[in-house]
Amino acid sequence: MNRQDLQKKVRHTVHQLAWEKGFVSPLDLFLKMDKISPKLVEEWRFGRVPYLEKVLLGNLGQFSFIMKELGIRQGI
Repeated sequence: MNRQDLQKKVRHTVHQLAWEKGFVSPLDLFLKMDKISPKLVEEWRFGRVPYLEKVLLGNLGQFSFIMKELGIRQGI
């Protein structure tokens, strides 16, 4: 998936989540985009997975881009 397609998917999913829940969290976004399964989220929450990025499907460049599109910037 190229950046344009990813950008469209992120924006669509963000709008969908905002409509459904009234807010958007990064974890909800990753779940809705099938970047992680609910089972793996549970494993992470119970400390069986040391960090979430370890079990996300994709690469860190994609995740960084998704977070940027969501409006979350690291180090600011």
